[in-house]
Amino acid sequence: SSNMIADRLSQKFEAKLQKEMEQYRANLDGRIHITKAQYDAEFEIYRALSKAFFELIVKLNTIFSLQYRPIDENYARNTKKEYDKYCNVLEKAQNVQNLLYENGAFIPEYLYNKYDALFDDISAIFWEYSDLLQKTNPGDIVFDYEWLEARHIKLKEIRNSFISLNSDLRAYLQELTVVE
Repeated sequence: SSNMIADRLSQKFEAKLQKEMEQYRANLDGRIHITKAQYDAEFEIYRALSKAFFELIVKLNTIFSLQYRPIDENYARNTKKEYDKYCNVLEKAQNVQNLLYENGAFIPEYLYNKYDALFDDISAIFWEYSDLLQKTNPGDIVFDYEWLEARHIKLKEIRNSFISLNSDLRAYLQELTVVE
């Protein structure tokens, strides 16, 4: 019976030492330590943000697509169809904004700032489009080729920023050590 008590105490002491050793090693490697619950929560936030930003960028690309149109001519599109696209993009933008602002406190500040800057760039191009739609008479909306091309170039920059942000996110996730 005294041997059993001694064994139990020894096992508890050994487990405590093992845990302290893991924490010490973890501090040496300079990694960020989070619990599994925190990791799972953050990962879901990043997954939702990535999906929402991707969907928004795809929808914007459909608005500013240069495909199937003659070069150096004004490009007319049906206002009703454009308004439908506008509503769809607006819905996606609201989803991104809600996800970002609801979860901002749960992600590192530098990643939040990158998401926020990306959303600002997307918002700027979207509101330019919104202004154009509001100034257009019913019927056909006419896109000046140079205006459309400039937005298309800006969308390439937005896509590159999104790719860069995802690269930063992957690097951050690799720095994490999940502790129980």
